Amino acid sequence: MKKFILIKLFAMLTIAGFAQKGKPGYEVWTWHDYNLLNNRYELKTVVLSSAGDCLYYMPEQGLLGVTKENSNQTGSWGRYTDKGNKLELLNEKYGKMDFYKVTPTQMSRYPDKKSSIYKKAKKVDGLKIEGAYTPDVSLYKNTRDITTPLSDPNRRPIIFFKKDGTYINEGLSFSNITFGDDFAIGKGTYEIKDFSLVLTTEKGRKLQVSFCGIASSDPATNPEGYVINGSLYYKLGTKFIPHD
Repeated sequence: MKKFILIKLFAMLTIAGFAQKGKPGYEVWTWHDYNLLNNRYELKTVVLSSAGDCLYYMPEQGLLGVTKENSNQTGSWGRYTDKGNKLELLNEKYGKMDFYKVTPTQMSRYPDKKSSIYKKAKKVDGLKIEGAYTPDVSLYKNTRDITTPLSDPNRRPIIFFKKDGTYINEGLSFSNITFGDDFAIGKGTYEIKDFSLVLTTEKGRKLQVSFCGIASSDPATNPEGYVINGSLYYKLGTKFIPHD
């Protein structure tokens, strides 16, 4: 009986978590853990759509305005089926993946439900954050060798966010393979919605990249780090301030 109630609650919360009628809604499930074989922490993401579609990764631009039809990656999308105690995901390109339900916010890749736990990412719509963030671990741990300074001391791999909705990007190219996005270096405003971070420069150009919290942490109350465009961004100490 208890198992039946848990499964029913999971289904209700899944339906409630999707977007309004007529607009595809998404859930983001992430696994962030240490991989012994690769000797490093890894992040894996699965996206579930209210239309029954799924992705085995997070699109670079996040999910704001993204649909299967307009993503130009139709072949990367698959379908999932709810089997009661698990979800069966099938993608012709990447194969089959099973998700065993543990709680309404946790699913496991294995029937024992004790390992490879994916956690449901919390919504980030309207989030405003404060502080300096970087994907550079050496800055986070204060281990950068001062004998090999950056070639341009005024260009650092740091972005400053403010609660008033403005940002200062001192040198981050989020995805220059896809976007050639050096134009986003400088000042502007930002918006966070549908697991996307949208930077708008002072000249009006926009850059959209994926954004979510780490695992099931609440980005609003645990702002120590975020996953931006597939990379873990660490929050730096207060000694890091903008150059101007």
